[in-house]
Amino acid sequence: MTNTGKRFTWFRWLCTVFGLLFYLADIGSDFLLSVQYFKRGHVTWAALTLVFVLVGSLCIQIFSYAWFKDDKENYEEDDKGLSTCHLISIHVLQIGIFTR
Repeated sequence: MTNTGKRFTWFRWLCTVFGLLFYLADIGSDFLLSVQYFKRGHVTWAALTLVFVLVGSLCIQIFSYAWFKDDKENYEEDDKGLSTCHLISIHVLQIGIFTR
């Protein structure tokens, strides 16, 4: 959140948009894979797939929360952005990566 004087260029914007789209596609494909496993009677593989998706998502949200807290501490102006309660809420709802 510190202002380094660099602009957010169109290339960085495209990378951000494509990164979020690929992230959503990855989560969606993993979910569809687990549904396919479940339909075919492979409950163990379905559960393992969902567990790995949830563990990965949990790690992403933990890092995102840590980066938000670090940015909040290093931000020099009076406006500190989101409160701690709001930060925790958006990360529990798994939308922290999108607000970043």
